[in-house]
Amino acid sequence: MELALQFNSHLFQQTHKAPFLPNRLNSIVSCRATMTNSSTGRKSNLYQVLSLSSESVGPDEIKKAYRKLARQYHPDARPASGKEESTRRFLEIREAYETLSDPASRLVYDYQLSTANYVGRPRRSECSSPSSRAVWQMQLHGLKERSRVRMERKSYSS
Repeated sequence: MELALQFNSHLFQQTHKAPFLPNRLNSIVSCRATMTNSSTGRKSNLYQVLSLSSESVGPDEIKKAYRKLARQYHPDARPASGKEESTRRFLEIREAYETLSDPASRLVYDYQLSTANYVGRPRRSECSSPSSRAVWQMQLHGLKERSRVRMERKSYSS
């Protein structure tokens, strides 16, 4: 199992000028981690790791599938020749179970799974442009700063 990291950096000029701030570049950095199966090179679906056919299975089915596969792939239950592969597979099964058996982790995973993009085809919102929220926060900061400067000018002229 490998972990692929995607790093995106966006540089942009400040849109507002304040007399006391130097001209500078700001950057937004975002990261995304993707778990890949080293033998196939494809993203691992934790439901498929546990041999579950549907994402709408309950906790009992998840536990039953985990126990069955854990017994089958436990390194102590395998011959020495296949111990490395069974250890890798067992760890993958355990990770899938830990994620899917915890309701909060499963909710996050299901959301990520539903919004997952195609391999090698990044979504525009992740790679081409800064986060909408970050842009909104910068605009809000700029408005507040301009308002503050305007208020200071008014107080000096009075």
